[in-house]
Amino acid sequence: MPLAAVAVAGLFVASRSLAALSEGVEAPDFKATSVAGQRIQLRDLRGRVVLLDFWATWCPPCRQEVPQLERLWRKYRARGLVVIGIALDSGGAQAVRQFAADNKLTYWQVSDDRSEIARKYRIGPIPTTYIIDPRGVIRQVHIGFAPGLEKEFEEQITALLPAQAKRARSSKG
Repeated sequence: MPLAAVAVAGLFVASRSLAALSEGVEAPDFKATSVAGQRIQLRDLRGRVVLLDFWATWCPPCRQEVPQLERLWRKYRARGLVVIGIALDSGGAQAVRQFAADNKLTYWQVSDDRSEIARKYRIGPIPTTYIIDPRGVIRQVHIGFAPGLEKEFEEQITALLPAQAKRARSSKG
């Protein structure tokens, strides 16, 4: 069954039960180039929390989700969060680049129009979002998106991020 048909069947489901890769397993490594030209290798991001989101520009729940991911990225990037969007559009990098520009997305976007990364993660319905801990282990898997799920993402991310450094208080008076 083509990916698009599978995606349409599961668009509005927010579940963990459909994921092919389980929580607690090491996230498959991959190398990619973002649509903006940055080289990315997942294993190089060890020590950081990674939110890996498989999505497409034509997918309504994905279009609802990406502004929430942008908000999380902006809020937690200084604490070590990395957000990577893996776009499964057949239109390639140009379609993804245009969508990202139009929607002011600043986190990394990768065009996976040949589904090479998606196959490693056994992606079916989209969006599918993985939260990966600093050791490279999948800690949470979410399939689908519904309003409010971003709060769950945030709780899971903050539980994995290092505590924010407390500012030293000056004793000057």
